[in-house]
Amino acid sequence: MITQEEVAELEKDYKRKLKPGTKKHVEKAMQDISGKYLDLVWYARSHPKDDTEYWDKTPNDIKNGAFKSQDKVRKLYPAEVKELDECETNWQHGFNSGMLACVRYLWSIEEVGKHLADESFPELYT
Repeated sequence: MITQEEVAELEKDYKRKLKPGTKKHVEKAMQDISGKYLDLVWYARSHPKDDTEYWDKTPNDIKNGAFKSQDKVRKLYPAEVKELDECETNWQHGFNSGMLACVRYLWSIEEVGKHLADESFPELYT
């Protein structure tokens, strides 16, 4: 049977691994922000529902999947979607694309090192 001291040590070890500034904490934050900006960039590039000229030529399963994904992005990020929808310039979309590119650049440094990441920059597929 596990003792109270062992439980306390396991909890302390767990908290240490996830405390701010640790690698796992940073990776989780990067995953979250990467997902957010990927969603927002995709949303901005997707055709609105009322673009019937485009959607009439699109298979129903793709069209319905896109509409469902648009609704999901609207629910997850209502303020950001409002900014995209109301922005008269492409500034907000450019910001979101830049954030996505930045996170992808940081991921590539983590995966292949700074030298190789710099060689492929700015080809970050945003």
